[in-house]
Amino acid sequence: MTPLNNPSYDTNSGFTNSRNTILLLFVALLIFLWSNGFNLLFFDFSDRFKLLNLAAIFIIAGLAGIRIVFTSKIVFTKNYYFWFIILILCAILFPTYINLVITSDLKPIEVLRSGFFYSGFFIFIILVSYQSAPNIVNKLNTIIIAMISFNVLFIVVFSFFPDLANSVFVHTMERFGRIRIGVESGLEPMTHYAFFYILIMCTQSSERIKSKILYFFLFGIYIWYFFAVVMSRRAIFVLLAIVGYYFLTRLNGKQRMRILLALPLVLSLLFVLPQSTIIVDSIQSSFVTAVEEFQYGEGNVGIRVFGIEYYLNLFKESGYMGIGMLSNRLPSSDPLLVGAEFFRYNPADHGIFAVLYQFGFPAIVLTIIVLYYIFRDLKAVRLQGMPEHWPIAMAIHLYLVFSIIGLLAIFWKPSESFWTGIMLFMIWKMKESTRVNLQTTNNS
Repeated sequence: MTPLNNPSYDTNSGFTNSRNTILLLFVALLIFLWSNGFNLLFFDFSDRFKLLNLAAIFIIAGLAGIRIVFTSKIVFTKNYYFWFIILILCAILFPTYINLVITSDLKPIEVLRSGFFYSGFFIFIILVSYQSAPNIVNKLNTIIIAMISFNVLFIVVFSFFPDLANSVFVHTMERFGRIRIGVESGLEPMTHYAFFYILIMCTQSSERIKSKILYFFLFGIYIWYFFAVVMSRRAIFVLLAIVGYYFLTRLNGKQRMRILLALPLVLSLLFVLPQSTIIVDSIQSSFVTAVEEFQYGEGNVGIRVFGIEYYLNLFKESGYMGIGMLSNRLPSSDPLLVGAEFFRYNPADHGIFAVLYQFGFPAIVLTIIVLYYIFRDLKAVRLQGMPEHWPIAMAIHLYLVFSIIGLLAIFWKPSESFWTGIMLFMIWKMKESTRVNLQTTNNS
């Protein structure tokens, strides 16, 4: 029996298609809510809270709880990604409990309040609990690429009108004499993933040039977004490294030759198109300012270096247990709040170093174990899975390599827990589809 003939994979069933459509629309709504309305002032209903983001958190946590109660437990207990999520939450909450309750004498509810923003993980439970066809991954990928690309295009267009952008977006900044706008922090990993997926689709030799036109257009938009609008120095350097890694290790000789032949044309555009030299200036300025700030301990780089050193000292004082999550209920003299509020040291900017000093060595070990299983499953999907799953698996692979080289927090940033839950579901679903296809092939 092939997957398409199996009732549980029946993509022709009206009920299944309707259920999948509702599920996909639900995910699309959650992406919008999780981003707090794409960082638009029109949807910013409170100066104190991100109300739409909080709504997404409550919806995910509540529906996940319902699905756990009314879904067979074997659906979750046999899924090692489910247990990875549980272990990650335990690794987060244990040092937080030690610091907030035992050391600082706060109530245990403060631990749950601090960990509440990791509820995005539970989208994994919701998605796994619904029977869905293998093509749900492709449709989910289409939803992500479409919504993120729309958001990025919207930002790029408004970046040419700084005054108007300041009246439209909640947060705008300035760097290198230009307005700086980025997607809401919870959508940053999805934006990196979308860029890598579009890069892959642009270089697919199996696709005709005519079918790639949209991807070429989007690739140009993303390049402008990263290098001329958001201008994150870490992202710029690591994106260049990952593009080189993909070019050298994942393309065949014929594909590389095509790109090399097209490269002079692409580079010439930098001198022909208006304002295109901004990209070159951005790369150069990013390198120069990053070196200067690191050398003299100034600017954002200096603040981050000092912040990492500050929290690592607190990590040592905790007996290498980890300092856990911060809480605004701590006394103002507490070293954690002094670092966050007085010195403006932000753990969210410290990447994998924050994982170490907040959650200790077990979190680092758990990160390595989870990454091992993910890369193993992605390799199986790329080598033995459905052809349409290959670019998705490759894009996730590049995103994770990007996160590793960039020393990012990967699974441990609360604002990115929603993406982590979706990513783990996509990997699991593609791996399951690969397993079913192999069993079918062997039986036949």
